[in-house]
Amino acid sequence: MDLLAKVLEKTFANAEIVLLSSILFAFAWHFLFVKRRYFVAPIVFLAGIFSVGYLGGVLSWLSGLGGDSFLETNQFDVNEAFFWLSTFLSTFPQMLMPFDKTAILVAAEVAVLSSIIFAVTWWQPVALRGLAIGLIAGISYLAYMGYAGFASGRAYTAQLQSQFDPNPQGFKASSDVDLFVYIGESTSSLNMSLYGYPLPTTPQLDKLMQSEAGFLRFNRMRSTHTHTSPSMLRAFAELPCKKTGR
Repeated sequence: MDLLAKVLEKTFANAEIVLLSSILFAFAWHFLFVKRRYFVAPIVFLAGIFSVGYLGGVLSWLSGLGGDSFLETNQFDVNEAFFWLSTFLSTFPQMLMPFDKTAILVAAEVAVLSSIIFAVTWWQPVALRGLAIGLIAGISYLAYMGYAGFASGRAYTAQLQSQFDPNPQGFKASSDVDLFVYIGESTSSLNMSLYGYPLPTTPQLDKLMQSEAGFLRFNRMRSTHTHTSPSMLRAFAELPCKKTGR
């Protein structure tokens, strides 16, 4: 029972991959064995292989496309865009489904389901219409996922701008105060020599701590969120406080 439960869990988790890939492979078999279109069949077949290998990674990437990415578009730079494109292409190996038990299960399910679909269309050619509708529905679903990610990121960007637009109250310019703000993406004090790390990762801060009597080092700090934008929003923006009634 445990094995069956795990198989069903993996199957439902990869249902969109199995369905879309099976339809693509069924079309490839149809173009190859029925229509004899030897140029189109390999293209559809490669699309099926790409779907099996990369669809899960692409969907995961789309779901993780948040406000940080859309904030960069406020000051668009062509060079940064090309740099992002080069780094995005380098992430394709990470998007590939790892060759493990799940990959074997997905490949087996795709092979079986695509064979069944092809057999049905061979026996009842009218079923090709339903197959085409299924393919269009799958592509539409992926397009919707992309738009939903864009809409979510755009809404989050608007929220960030509304929170950062007001000027903070209670701060006045002063010539005798130096404020240094360091923002480290996915950085921990465990890797800073300022906090005892053996390698000199923060040499300038180390010198300031030794030479400046008024240097302040905070030893008990916690992030308010696991993601960058919400954490920075809480750190630098004015947020409305809830009344507790006390």
